[in-house]
Amino acid sequence: MRRIIACVSSAVPSTILRCYRICTLLVLSTVLIFILTREPKQSLIYSETFLVRLKGPLRDDDPELLHYIQNEILEPPSREPYNLTGDFNRLRHQIMPTSEKFYRNHLSQIFKDKNKGVFVEAGALDGETMSITLDFEKEKDWTGLLVEVDKVSFKGLRSKHRKAWSANVCLSTDPYPAQELFEEVHSVSTIETDILAYQQRSMSKLTKFSNLKGISQRNWSWVQCLPLQSLLKALNVSTINLLVLDLEGAEMSVLRHLDLVGFNIEVICLEWKKYYEANKIIQELEARNYVLLVQETEDFIFAKKGSPYEHYKP
Repeated sequence: MRRIIACVSSAVPSTILRCYRICTLLVLSTVLIFILTREPKQSLIYSETFLVRLKGPLRDDDPELLHYIQNEILEPPSREPYNLTGDFNRLRHQIMPTSEKFYRNHLSQIFKDKNKGVFVEAGALDGETMSITLDFEKEKDWTGLLVEVDKVSFKGLRSKHRKAWSANVCLSTDPYPAQELFEEVHSVSTIETDILAYQQRSMSKLTKFSNLKGISQRNWSWVQCLPLQSLLKALNVSTINLLVLDLEGAEMSVLRHLDLVGFNIEVICLEWKKYYEANKIIQELEARNYVLLVQETEDFIFAKKGSPYEHYKP
């Protein structure tokens, strides 16, 4: 009996060792197969000419530009749970701007039956404060692109774990990439007052749309600007249900270089602080096949003629 037990005892470690070796070989084989069969990662080396021409001019569909945007600019949607301040911040509803209430009220009706839509929100701040698209994303399973040039705000945006692509660039006011001076509005925030701080940062703008008086005393930096068309082409997106532009004066310059025929943009939310130019803006967009749905001082909502939303009545 003792001899049998001894034989069994000595056999067990040998069996375990044999299984361990077999498992190790299987794992190594799997890894090797993966390495040999996966698609090679595209080169992240860019030509010297391209890097110079990022300052402009460069075609908005340049293959190297689209490759650069896909690899260096676009951040993918988060798979993590939302990390939102929400109703826990007592300031959220107390200081909600009139513009945000205006857009929320009308867009909730315009898109009341639209699920799984696609948006672009430029001037997205932290992805929550003053966001026009967050509710559609959370409640109606929308996704899209969030664009924010301010680095502090963009860091906040990424921390919110939005389910949309994001890009830390400004939208070019030319039909090609450019590097522009950007005026930063600095703010100090705490956990409780971060909404106020982001609202202050929302006034940051490209210097060419700013009052140049006293510019030497302000904080500014060079930023990369890219055509909206380039970002959409890099994402392979041609239909946008909702485009939100809040760019502190750059909105119409961006729109004028956006192909509204090649891209199907159904609804446009546009802030234009020179609201005394309303008739000019309305006529310009009507000439490009859009109809004004509703306006409140500096805030406009347009719909593409022939879209499901052109007959909306408040």
